[in-house]
Amino acid sequence: MAKSKPKVVNPQGVFNHASAFYGALDQLHRTSTQERFLQIAGPMMVLTAFSCELLFKCLIAIEKNGETVPSHLLLDLFDLISPDVQARIEQHWDGIQAQRKEMLDAIEKKEGKPIARDIRSNLKEANDLFRQVRYFYESPPAFGFYIGDLPIALHRTICDLKPEWISPPIVDQPHPVLVKGKDNAASNFPALSARYVINGKPTSL
Repeated sequence: MAKSKPKVVNPQGVFNHASAFYGALDQLHRTSTQERFLQIAGPMMVLTAFSCELLFKCLIAIEKNGETVPSHLLLDLFDLISPDVQARIEQHWDGIQAQRKEMLDAIEKKEGKPIARDIRSNLKEANDLFRQVRYFYESPPAFGFYIGDLPIALHRTICDLKPEWISPPIVDQPHPVLVKGKDNAASNFPALSARYVINGKPTSL
């Protein structure tokens, strides 16, 4: 049986759709109080993962003449992008991680173990995050969440490639972000053991 041809989409349409979710996520980060921020951990992680998925798919569509990819696995999507564009994403990611260095160093010291700073390790950890977090109540996984700034790196990469698409520009500076999460005996997101950074200060649920 012959393989069906992949669907073809307008890459700019994918970007516009992704930007709506990215903008909603950015708005939540910037307007939520600390108490509210902790309450909406799950939805914000889902929005982060889905924003990354759509932005990856936009980059794939740019490079492959609109070809779509039926996957939400983040590392798998990253691996479908050309090495040159991967390097550009990593450059933006590394720059943001450098801004986070003091914060991440402090968390490492407190936890007594290193936090991976490279993009591939973080994508591997968050590969299936979109599904895992949506159905956390079914089988709470142990996971680390360090990709809060990834939508920024992806968005900047698309802006590099397609600056004519940006009107008006979206604020893309690093914002308060959930940086660590792990399984908890209670199968409920509010009971998730998580560490956030609010105004530069680690805060635990």
